[in-house]
Amino acid sequence: MNVHREQDLLYPTLRSLLDTVQHAQLHEIKSELVIVADYADERTLTLLKNYDYTGFDAVRLENIEVRSLGLARNYGIEVAVGEYIVTADADDLVSRNFIYELYQLHQASQNKKIVAFPEYYHSFGDGSYVCKFYSLDRVGLYRMAGEHPYVSRFMARRADLLSIPYRDCSSGTVYAYEDYDINLRLICAGFDLLVAPDTIVFYRQRNGSIMASLGRDQKRMVPNSAFFEGNEFLKLLEQRDQETVLPQIHIDFKKSYTKSFYLRELIHQANLIEPEIHPYSLRNAQFFTNVGISQAFGQAYEKICKVVQGKHYTDVFFLPFLSKGGGEKYVLNFIETAIKEGNRSCLLILGQQLCHSKERYQIPDGLDVLDLYEILDAHDAVRIPEMAIRVIENFAGNARIFMKFCPFCEVVMKAYAEFFKSRQLVYFYFCSSYYIMDSVIYEDGAEYRFLSDYRNYIDYVVSDHGLNLKQLEYRIPAYQGRTETLYTYIVSRFHILFSTAMGRGA
Repeated sequence: MNVHREQDLLYPTLRSLLDTVQHAQLHEIKSELVIVADYADERTLTLLKNYDYTGFDAVRLENIEVRSLGLARNYGIEVAVGEYIVTADADDLVSRNFIYELYQLHQASQNKKIVAFPEYYHSFGDGSYVCKFYSLDRVGLYRMAGEHPYVSRFMARRADLLSIPYRDCSSGTVYAYEDYDINLRLICAGFDLLVAPDTIVFYRQRNGSIMASLGRDQKRMVPNSAFFEGNEFLKLLEQRDQETVLPQIHIDFKKSYTKSFYLRELIHQANLIEPEIHPYSLRNAQFFTNVGISQAFGQAYEKICKVVQGKHYTDVFFLPFLSKGGGEKYVLNFIETAIKEGNRSCLLILGQQLCHSKERYQIPDGLDVLDLYEILDAHDAVRIPEMAIRVIENFAGNARIFMKFCPFCEVVMKAYAEFFKSRQLVYFYFCSSYYIMDSVIYEDGAEYRFLSDYRNYIDYVVSDHGLNLKQLEYRIPAYQGRTETLYTYIVSRFHILFSTAMGRGA
């Protein structure tokens, strides 16, 4: 059980865990409670030290300071002595049958590689909903690629979690979701994700919790892993029976959940421990399932993997679209020259919709193009930046990145600027936009703001207009010595540009 600053919320959680432990004891299943307090506050630690653990088979209290859910879980797994691990959080409750039913699922699987999940997440507190989970054969890999269809609470063999540990996702602003990450890596290692019938996690919704605040200011994504490696992803899809996967549908299970005598008894037992858990709170609650999640992101990623299968790009260019214009023409000339070098492979990523009335440039020979707006469904267009990052991770890990100012690049950098800090980023700078108001000409400051905000991420600025660069260096001195004027692309200048070590601005 991971503990932070739950204080008095620990009481119902510990009583709920004792309830499921004692139910398991009736079936001769012994359980050890391992409490991992990671940077816990003084009151929480005092409560844990003074708590009466009578009824538990064994208890271990570990006080650590790693500030990481993933590393804290690993620590608990390492010091535990049981054959199976059940993850737990310090403010949630579980149904009485939780340990027994998840354990029975493992026993029935005859030593197959599985991870057992609860069937229901029943939310209470500051929000009310019930989510029903289906096993991986019904959920499918497309959904797994797009978002997490499961949760943090499961039972797995300790030996398996020692060989496939959690990863630290606590630092930085790009990645999160340790539990999503480990489930992807378990799938990649051949594990099946199964659901134990009639088991419930009672999830406490708190407005001030870590999960409630995560991603409030910035979109995060699950870390890259072998699951997303192009050939591996296609291989996993081939190995799975797609016929068993349910389409994206709404399954109405409210009546079956609220009217089931057995489930009502489990809810009643939880209510005796935590009065906020009660059936009347579900009258206006949302009821949904993990097969209601769209498969579009995963299906789009499959298309991309097939298009660029086996390729690793040296240069990636971001453009909104391929409309005929001076900026796009300049970039295409740049790309054509790079391709002629022979040792460079270029990928063009487009991220905006082009008006059908506008004329498009012809794609140069040797250039691969991914139009993410066309590949993703229109309602998933908001995830274009995430898809662009995923493509770079798996098909252009060491590539140089080229951008020009456009809404597409704005949203990419706003969400994932930190991702580019370890990569060489070159910016094409053309004439800024102007407008006239009351017969006075004003410069639109959007591009200036972009260059200012990301001056520590952009390594080099290239332009066909020397005065633009002089003005840029004057306005934002951090770019001094990091600009290059290229009126006509010259091969020798190409070598100079990319053989020079580019320092980062302060």
